[in-house]
Amino acid sequence: MKNMEKIGIFFSVLIIIITLFFTISVKSPQPEIPQSIPESKLSTIEPSEMALQLSDVPADFSILEKTERTHSNTSQSELDLGWIKGYYVVYKRINSDKQDAETIQQLINVYPFENVKQVQALLKKFALSSANENVQVDELLDPKIGDSSQAFRIRNLNTQLTIYIISFTKNDVVELILAGVTSADYESVKNITKIATEKIK
Repeated sequence: MKNMEKIGIFFSVLIIIITLFFTISVKSPQPEIPQSIPESKLSTIEPSEMALQLSDVPADFSILEKTERTHSNTSQSELDLGWIKGYYVVYKRINSDKQDAETIQQLINVYPFENVKQVQALLKKFALSSANENVQVDELLDPKIGDSSQAFRIRNLNTQLTIYIISFTKNDVVELILAGVTSADYESVKNITKIATEKIK
């Protein structure tokens, strides 16, 4: 299979993999008993206003998709943890001459503040369970972004195509930033994630 064909296939898979983080059937942790939450721990703007803009990503990227998340594309695991609302944005970069492609995806979700830790635990469980004979999953050092964060590197051992995933929480928001395909600079992914945290108000 030619390299650009591999890129095309993996690019398509990458576009949907972030959805699988939530639509897959994974038993969710029991939500915490609601307590009085300080207003300072609640977001005050809509998820769409937290989305990365074209000016926030490298100049050679373009918008592929921006859309509001709804109950129809939200898993039972998320609903069990009190999912409230969310937003999804995808940027892409394809250089056919160099057989190079990359995508940056951002998934924004608002939950009851008392449940964000359980959401992070669910994400970690899914990421690590994605490993198999063809896929290597490495948990990376905590990038220390937002209130809490975690990071993973997922590599297809057959094609060597790689994606990086950072999930973080800030107040009652849980976000995933996912980037990669044929090339991915982890430091750049962390920088973009830091920009995303600053957009949460």
